[in-house]
Amino acid sequence: MSGSPERQGRDNERRLIELSDLLEISQTLNQSLELETILNHLLLASMGRFAIGRGAFALPGPDGSYRVAAAKGLPDTPVGTEFALGDPPGEMLEIGDSQDEAFRFFIDRKLAVVIPLRRAAGQCLGVLALGVKLTRKPFHPEELEFLTSIANVASPAIENSRVYGELQSLAARLDRKIHELNTLFEIGRRFVGTLEAAEVLKLFAYALMGQLLLTKFAIVLRRPAGPIVHLRGISPSDSPAWNEDSFWDALAGLDGPGPIDASCPPELARLGISGIVPIRKEDVTHGFVGLGPRAGGRPYSTDEFEFSSALANQAIVALENAWLIEETIENRRLEEELAIASNIQSLLFPKSLPSISGYELAARSTPTRHVGGDYYDTIELGDGRVLIAIADVSGKGVPAALLMSNVQASLRALAGPEMDLAANAGRISEIIYANTDFNKYATFFYGILDPAEHTLVYTNAGHNPPILLRAGGASETLDAGGLPVGLMPGSTYEHGSVTIGAGDLLVMYTDGVTEAANTDDEEYGEERLLGLARAGADRPALEFLDSVYEDVFAFAAGMPQGDDITMVVLKRFADG
Repeated sequence: MSGSPERQGRDNERRLIELSDLLEISQTLNQSLELETILNHLLLASMGRFAIGRGAFALPGPDGSYRVAAAKGLPDTPVGTEFALGDPPGEMLEIGDSQDEAFRFFIDRKLAVVIPLRRAAGQCLGVLALGVKLTRKPFHPEELEFLTSIANVASPAIENSRVYGELQSLAARLDRKIHELNTLFEIGRRFVGTLEAAEVLKLFAYALMGQLLLTKFAIVLRRPAGPIVHLRGISPSDSPAWNEDSFWDALAGLDGPGPIDASCPPELARLGISGIVPIRKEDVTHGFVGLGPRAGGRPYSTDEFEFSSALANQAIVALENAWLIEETIENRRLEEELAIASNIQSLLFPKSLPSISGYELAARSTPTRHVGGDYYDTIELGDGRVLIAIADVSGKGVPAALLMSNVQASLRALAGPEMDLAANAGRISEIIYANTDFNKYATFFYGILDPAEHTLVYTNAGHNPPILLRAGGASETLDAGGLPVGLMPGSTYEHGSVTIGAGDLLVMYTDGVTEAANTDDEEYGEERLLGLARAGADRPALEFLDSVYEDVFAFAAGMPQGDDITMVVLKRFADG
């Protein structure tokens, strides 16, 4: 039976009221796209309708977890509380005195009714949980049906709100990306216009601080001469030893930018750094950016790490360009200085060799750099005698050239017709020792040729002994003397004397000749030089000197040589 007309009238009236209420609730819920507002309206409508004292709405999370998004009458359950639920019920469920542990969260909070809200496709949007009525009366089936209707009306509003939130989040992220790209473009433009590495580093730091609102960071770049360190909020005394290979090995092993964890060098955590951004180019780790903690402890997002990495990649390219320009400028400056030094040094060698009756004299010096440390000289003493000298100072380049100029100046200051070779060698040694570092010295050979008597009085201060090749093929070396000049204080020297016969050949040289190396790391050697002297004994002095140079360079076969090559050749005419 369908019941009395009076009862049917009351049912129709109730349904009209419910429909009217649902329409009003629907309009209220759809007035806003803010999820928090919608959920608060949903709770107020449900709880107010049936005088319910407590209620909550939970949103699904990953792995079966749920998070309370709105709550009323639950002072011990703040928004954000997470709990496990697994699969929510397929339809409205009255928990009552159930002991099912799956609903422990609701049971402990005296929430008696659980109503799942679902999308059109069936996925769970969330769970509405309500407590008992304040009257303690049970829910009538019509009341439960009405609550289900409220949930159904709320589902589209919640779905729209979540889509709106996702769109807002996407729009905000897009805005951030556009801002980051504009920042990268602007910083890149400024990097291109900056030729100084220090200015590039400053721009890099300002961009980091402005974009990430940093107050504490470390920028460390690995360079051959030592790391470049730019710190803010970190004391240099707290910095670890950036030169340790183990530190850079650990840094190179990182997959990319991210928060500090166990895979990072432990020194970074001790500095209070919470994020790490390796600076890499072509898979080579050139340095890193250490990001300090954010205000309020908010972690860095993936987008922020990606921005920092992109900015670092731009910075390292700009820095390498700036370093290259600085090195180019410095190299040009050095080349100009070396060219000047080379020109000055060339003035220290004799402009021309003296003409000696009955003799031929040839000399040449080839430095391995713009300026060298080898030296030769000839001084006419005014009575027909000629002083001939050759020297090899320690070191290379400009320092060696400066020491060579000291030797030359000392020799010319002491030269004279009555000079004592051995005594003067001691004086030169004292001058060099007193005016240079302890590791600066020179090997030095000099002698006075008397062409009338055909004698050579000499002193050898630790130099390669010159070879005196007799016309008959015998040879001897001139080694009377002492230690290299400037090596030790109070050095004493002796002199030797030889007679130069008709057709004899005297070969003076520096160790750049005999120590020239080939591709097998073999040295040219004194025996090869002596053999070449015997083979070319009949040649003029200059031709013989040229033959030695050609043979040395042919032997080296293009290998770079580590020392200057200097030779002085004296030959007495066969009929002189």
